[in-house]
Parts: sequence; C-alpha cells; structure tokens
Amino acid sequence: RFRIGQRVEFSRRARERGYPKRKRSAKGFVKRIAGFSVVVMLDGYKQPHSYHHAFFNPVSGPKLF
Repeated sequence: RFRIGQRVEFSRRARERGYPKRKRSAKGFVKRIAGFSVVVMLDGYKQPHSYHHAFFNPVSGPKLF
C-alpha cells in the first residue's frame, strides 16, 4: 500500500482516535514497512514512530481510510 520514502498524512480514522498529538506533525514520510505497521518519520520529530497502516493516507492520491 505504501512505498518507502512516500509522503503520508494522518487519516480520518487516526484523527478520530486522537492523532496527531501535535498539530504540526500531521504529515511525514515512510521509513520502513513491517507487516501491518508502517514506521513514519513525522515532520518536526527526531525519531520515527510505528503506527498501524490504516492511520495514514498518501498525501497525493486516493484516500482509503
């Protein structure tokens, strides 16, 4: 569903569950893919974080969640 280096943003499903914690970190890019998880380097963060793949949509393209 995602490619490494692809630009992503939090989905509607993630916003319903309280993500992002900081407003400026709503977008980032994919660092690694591990099963159902994607490791994303969010804008403004120093370390990448792992999230469920349904918490993200591509910035450009169809929005699935």
